[in-house]
Amino acid sequence: MMKKKKKYSIATIILIIALHAFGIFAKYVYNKFLDEAHLMHIAHGRVETELQRRHDVVTRCIDAVRQHMKIEGEIQGHLITLNGLIEKKANKVDQLKVEQEIIKLLAQANILRESYPELKSANPYLAVMKNIQHAGGRVTRERLNLNERIYEYNMMLRIFPLNIFAVLYRYDVEPFFEAPAGSLKVPSFKELYNRNSI
Repeated sequence: MMKKKKKYSIATIILIIALHAFGIFAKYVYNKFLDEAHLMHIAHGRVETELQRRHDVVTRCIDAVRQHMKIEGEIQGHLITLNGLIEKKANKVDQLKVEQEIIKLLAQANILRESYPELKSANPYLAVMKNIQHAGGRVTRERLNLNERIYEYNMMLRIFPLNIFAVLYRYDVEPFFEAPAGSLKVPSFKELYNRNSI
């Protein structure tokens, strides 16, 4: 008894090939959506990292300038005291005590300058402003990068036939990154300085 060979019609073969191609394309589109969403989330994380970095940089710089000002003030105070002792021809023990205090303060100032090389410049305030500006520039670059990623992702979700798959896979359009009012503002130099001042 001979087995009957199954014959597939051309329409059936075309349908099988079309379904197979559709399955491959659907898988490719799903992976593409996944990749774009992943890159967008990475870009968002980088914005948050730079915002935190900016806050830390500003806070540390202001703290360093405060310490620098305090040490300079104490050195000036001791120099005035030493000058007064010299003019009064006070005993050498008192003069030596004040000189040792000045030497200790100068050592502290040097340690501070080694920790914050920007303070070696003649104007520590300009160094702080430069650091703040640099940190702000980094935040701006990452925000622009994130919004470019969001734009590319949203365009992909709107292009035919990808928009059909976006609905099937439940991918939604993402809003562009906008900082909520006041929550992500640059830390104020005056605010931080006054809050931390001694």
